[in-house]
Amino acid sequence: MKRNSLYRTLSVTAVVVALMATVFVGGTHAWRPAPTDFISITAGDYHTCASRFDGTTFCWGANDKGQLGNGGGSVSCPSGKACMDSPQLLRNTRFPLLQQNFAFAQIDAGGDTTCALAVGGAAFCWGDNSYGQVGTNFLGLTSYSQPQAVMGGHSFTRISSGSTTTCGLSAVTGSIGLFCWGLAVTGNTSTFTPTLEVSSAALTDVSVGNGHVCTTAANALANEIDCSGMDNYGQLGVNPLSLGTTNGVPFSTPLSSQVFSSLGNFASRVSAGGGAFGYGGGHAYTCADQANGAVECVGNNEFGQLGQGYKSYGANYLILGAVGHGQPLLGVTTGMSHACAIDPNTSNAWCWGSDDFGEVGNGYFGNGTIYGTQQVLAATRTDWTAIGIVTFRSLAAGISHTCGIGTDNHIYCWGDNSSGQLGVSRSSWSAAAHPLLVF
Repeated sequence: MKRNSLYRTLSVTAVVVALMATVFVGGTHAWRPAPTDFISITAGDYHTCASRFDGTTFCWGANDKGQLGNGGGSVSCPSGKACMDSPQLLRNTRFPLLQQNFAFAQIDAGGDTTCALAVGGAAFCWGDNSYGQVGTNFLGLTSYSQPQAVMGGHSFTRISSGSTTTCGLSAVTGSIGLFCWGLAVTGNTSTFTPTLEVSSAALTDVSVGNGHVCTTAANALANEIDCSGMDNYGQLGVNPLSLGTTNGVPFSTPLSSQVFSSLGNFASRVSAGGGAFGYGGGHAYTCADQANGAVECVGNNEFGQLGQGYKSYGANYLILGAVGHGQPLLGVTTGMSHACAIDPNTSNAWCWGSDDFGEVGNGYFGNGTIYGTQQVLAATRTDWTAIGIVTFRSLAAGISHTCGIGTDNHIYCWGDNSSGQLGVSRSSWSAAAHPLLVF
């Protein structure tokens, strides 16, 4: 009864968004969440957040910009960042009545900013606001340690945050389409509240990278992908030489002028990857789930993040082939230079690309090794007690760490832990090359 009564209290919008935010994999298509079941997980550069079906949200990791939303509590971490190395309940002392009633159906972190959608589609953001990406129409504060309502009164179905830009999809009559705020993906201008960039009722998903934004759209034939922003590595899925200069930025197109990506036509979900510009120009790339059950990637391949098992330099705008030579994959998530997805038949997790901190999860610290698809190995508790192979519903990749929601409804993380982003003691685990049980 408790599950059913809560399920009914959530709006249709919230339920739909919640189900979209969860990757349903082998044997779990009939899964219906209980109040304490996790439905959404996301990873920023050095922090992680996860939301339960009852709306409670937990975050852990770096907190130097307030990206955990816990009011600012933190300790010092080996990375030099303020952090919390255990899950923190999201707090809102400014609006106490919202403390346990956010009912976040989707949460998304990018860089040092976190955003989420509440019941009915209202957007909240917190963390880094250096470019207005929190959406408060105010740059007097460069960071927020608690959730802030995004200005404009929009109702969004999807939201995505990058290091400097946030975008959402609105389906409300009169304001349908892609809205973005924060730093323009080309040039140096910022908008501090949601601004309509693409007017379309066909948009179904959005992903903000660092310098590029991609959307999926349903059309009469299939789902296409359209992208905008920088294309210096071919991350938009088009030949960079076919694009001119936008606001002084070569090989780029503004948000309002999307280009059709070669990842499109048969795509169902998109993930824009790459780190902040300070990391080798961003290593920008893009991956997408395909209708045939495979994942394809395009863009920078300096660290093997296109999933072919080798690295290459320069613009790689032509798709080199399906990740893992077409092995079944679903729910792709992209970090700075590694990516992960789930086998829909077995629910096993697979990762590829760079593995300096164990973020691929194959039991090794790669130290520069480039990996093709690697199965994520057995998990342990933090005392090294073996758990066994874990199957997953959803995955999220940060700069050098990965976390996921297991089909057992537990959270597991692996990779870099220098800022507590694995959610376990940073003094005991500086990094992990296999999944650790968080909670």
